[in-house]
Amino acid sequence: MIRQATLRDVDAVAAGYERLLSHEAATHSYTNWKPGIYPVRQDAQTAAENGTLYVLEEAGEICAGMILNQHQAEAYREIPWQYPAPPEEVLVIHTLSMPPEMAGRGYGTRMVRFAMEEAVRRGCTVIRIDTYVGNLPAQRLYQKLGFRISGRKVVNHHDLFESELYYLECDLKGVRPMNETIRQLIARKSVRVFEDRPIPPEAKEAILQAAVNAPTAGNQQLYTILDITDPELKSRLSESCDHQPFIATAQMVLIFLADCRKWYDAFTAAGCTPRDPGAGDLLLAVSDANIAAQNAVTAAESLGIGSCYIGDVMENCETHRRMLELPAYVFPAAMLVFGYPTAQQQEREKPRRAAMKHIVHENAYRTMEAEELREMFLPRCGEKGFEAWMQAFCQRKYNSDFSREMTRSVERYLDDF
Repeated sequence: MIRQATLRDVDAVAAGYERLLSHEAATHSYTNWKPGIYPVRQDAQTAAENGTLYVLEEAGEICAGMILNQHQAEAYREIPWQYPAPPEEVLVIHTLSMPPEMAGRGYGTRMVRFAMEEAVRRGCTVIRIDTYVGNLPAQRLYQKLGFRISGRKVVNHHDLFESELYYLECDLKGVRPMNETIRQLIARKSVRVFEDRPIPPEAKEAILQAAVNAPTAGNQQLYTILDITDPELKSRLSESCDHQPFIATAQMVLIFLADCRKWYDAFTAAGCTPRDPGAGDLLLAVSDANIAAQNAVTAAESLGIGSCYIGDVMENCETHRRMLELPAYVFPAAMLVFGYPTAQQQEREKPRRAAMKHIVHENAYRTMEAEELREMFLPRCGEKGFEAWMQAFCQRKYNSDFSREMTRSVERYLDDF
């Protein structure tokens, strides 16, 4: 969550400055900031008092900070800006920073995007920032988000040290503020490579709380969640679920079971004479289980934790029934693996989705003709073309051995219903 900071956050922000500067002193200085000169605790204190300090907080920890205001230093007046604007229409990002251990997690991108949207909310038309000419990671980040370099200048900081800076700006026309939850839902992509970093207990608790409070049919919660903490069991699942090693190394593994058993047993215990669960009960329970799973995904995403659905848990019915001790009327609807994504996973492009016009039909189902189907899938086909891509996908996925095994396995589960 990105929010306006309070005075209680100042110590954490200042400690982040110190850790960053100590790290740069021992390695390489990207910022060219100087310990004891800039930035210091008083900078964060003053900004918090003025209401211009913003922080990114996850699981109770301050992960990044920045100052947003409309103050343009003297040097800004000498830059040949590509997007001239009156001062009241310009928002400036200052002192965007994070401790070194928080680098590579996408926090910088989130902070800059927030700043851009905050600028639009305030009625600004341009957003500006300066950065040290040697800070290549920051330059790549800003330019990726639409900033342009408009000038370069050597500045003197309080007669204490000089720094050569790039001055960047972004035209905010076309930028529309987006709710952070909606942004994360749209941007979310599967993560299959995780940092070797544990998920804090409080984060895990929050994810599970979100799952068990998901919408549910008639408040029945027709699911049970298996929290797989046994490393040996995770390893076995990584083999039985299509030989995917990243399952074994994930920091958290949850299996969402469509559970018609517990209500059947409760009815019996209460002296009722319940009918046997049927296919409709199973589909309702699968729906409940998957809604709970998606709540867990969304909660994790809000905490900077990535996830990946593993549909292969529906395969190998006999093996998984024994492994997970599943009784009749219980079906493994989904498995999720969680962990902090590596920088590469954060930066990789999300696979393209079909255009909304092909997915959303008004009032009644509309069977699409071949030409419209071609139009829908063509953006995914690349150089292969529609026919070749479809044939390869059909062979690799739909007609594959694992797909046939999934169908066989699910049919065995259906025998109970």
